[in-house]
Amino acid sequence: MNAKRILGMVVMAVVAALAATGLWMSRGRDALLITRDSRPEAVMGTQTHLLAVVEADRDEEADEALQAAEDELRNVELQMSRRIELSDVSKLNAAPAGQLVELSPQTVEVLRASRRLWEQSDGAFDVTIRPLILLWMQAGRDGAPPTAQRLAAAREESRWSDLELHDDGAVKHKATAAVDLGGIAKGYGIDRAVEA
Repeated sequence: MNAKRILGMVVMAVVAALAATGLWMSRGRDALLITRDSRPEAVMGTQTHLLAVVEADRDEEADEALQAAEDELRNVELQMSRRIELSDVSKLNAAPAGQLVELSPQTVEVLRASRRLWEQSDGAFDVTIRPLILLWMQAGRDGAPPTAQRLAAAREESRWSDLELHDDGAVKHKATAAVDLGGIAKGYGIDRAVEA
């Protein structure tokens, strides 16, 4: 099991524990609580375990809440996955320079949050490194790390300075600019699922 899957499972367990604690404390200690869970397949490329804790006489609400949470996760995936050809991210990555690519408000929100995190982390968190990710994936298939020259070239292909965000989308200033929201979209999806 890789680190991403473990992290995803830990985050979901923490969210479930917090939800259960909040419900227990708000309902009093005498209410009989039950749990309902769901393990949707193949959401955002990771294992997902959803858990709802409700009073025993509200089990139908738990099932509805689980479905709403899964729907939110799948909606985020449809918009932000690099693996789905018609996602906002795939459309943006494939777009030529200078063209406004219309994006959902949610994708714009996540891109803006990504930019803030990039600024706050002095560049340590950077969703514009898609060309570097592709280079390292190829290196894994080749069985040899990329050269420093190839790493530098891949880094120059895509930076935040190559991406202009608008309220309704984004414009790339360089055709090679590309993003990968895998480091933030899962957390955003969890937030949306909890709110559902």
